[in-house]
Amino acid sequence: MSLSPQDLKRKARHGNVAARRIYPIRKTGNQLLTTVLLGNVAVNAILSIFLGSVLSGFIAMTLATVLIFIFGEILPQAIFARHAMRISAALVPVIKVFMFIFYPIAKPVSSVIDHFLGEEAPHKFSKGEIISFISEQEDLHESPIDEDEERIVHGALRFSNITVNEIMTPRSVVVSVELQEELSTKRLNELRESGHSRFPVIGPDGADDVDGILYLRDLVGCDYKKVSDIFDEDILRVNPRDRLDKVLNLILQNKLHMCIVQNEFGEWRGVVTLEDIMEKVLQVEIVDEDDRVEDMRLLARQQARD
Repeated sequence: MSLSPQDLKRKARHGNVAARRIYPIRKTGNQLLTTVLLGNVAVNAILSIFLGSVLSGFIAMTLATVLIFIFGEILPQAIFARHAMRISAALVPVIKVFMFIFYPIAKPVSSVIDHFLGEEAPHKFSKGEIISFISEQEDLHESPIDEDEERIVHGALRFSNITVNEIMTPRSVVVSVELQEELSTKRLNELRESGHSRFPVIGPDGADDVDGILYLRDLVGCDYKKVSDIFDEDILRVNPRDRLDKVLNLILQNKLHMCIVQNEFGEWRGVVTLEDIMEKVLQVEIVDEDDRVEDMRLLARQQARD
């Protein structure tokens, strides 16, 4: 009964032979519990009656208590706590026999219990419990989970609680271009050497008017004279309070890797990219060969202090 039906089902699905044998009877829940308790009560009653017939009352009571305490409770529970799967799998045929014998009593009783108390509820784990479980498994000597997998699982479980505001690149350090800006050779070289591949395009109505994205790939062999001739008007706008799971789905659905972050007043706060989100999932800073700065948020804070 200490074995979780969900754990057994999962282990059976992954090829565990013992779990596959135990699960069909363990999933009966209250019927199995009633059968086991009936058997336990019957054994205790038979032992007490037998000892009472051959020994005096006080001695019989004392001996029955000692025998039941040691051989009926302490030893079985201590042994099963360490070898529950193996012993339970071996005893499945015996349990099936007793379930058949006690069926006329166990089935009605378990049905009444199911009716009033409901069936056995599956155990639900919180994200914190799963994170702790993964960490504990990784710490085991021969665990199949390594440090990298532990880190990634932790990040995947936590990133949906993080907001855009916590990871976005602030507007103060974003390299942007203006809609009517001339794409001179000098300007093209500046953009290519910036270490960025996407540039927000600022419209004629001020710094908060982001009209689109200019892609570095479109500047290769560029013959255009102005940003307005080549920029892409497709744009994703998100709120600083949006959760990363929502933003990730938005990025994947629209196949656009950069989002413009604007608050409810239309103020441009910065940008957030697919790379920013993946860094939170993977729990590492992703730096490629073109990056000039490892942490843009740190740079923004340093500039603000200066």
